[in-house]
Amino acid sequence: MFIPSSDGDVQGKKIHAIGNPFQGYQLEITEYDISKDERKYEAISLGSINDYGLSQLDTKARSIPAPGVSKNPLNRFEVDNCQSWLKRYVDLLVKDGVMAQPARDALDDAPRI
Repeated sequence: MFIPSSDGDVQGKKIHAIGNPFQGYQLEITEYDISKDERKYEAISLGSINDYGLSQLDTKARSIPAPGVSKNPLNRFEVDNCQSWLKRYVDLLVKDGVMAQPARDALDDAPRI
């Protein structure tokens, strides 16, 4: 998840689980400049967050365990990965009122990679 410093900004914070199903994942929270990323990406807005919500993002991300080593890493339909972690994270943000339900709906409608 990329959280821009301000609307339309290319600099901000990236919160995600990095790794792979063979070795497991770990949470990474870092400052990020999306304009320096050479990978293809599509920005999908999950909505707006007020200042209090912004202050809660890191703590809430740390409360969701990153996926461990998969029992069946070659079966992409059964694997717990960075995308399933993000869904659990957004679910928590919605449940706690940091984000609205349309954030989860937008995530469900996002292209799969």
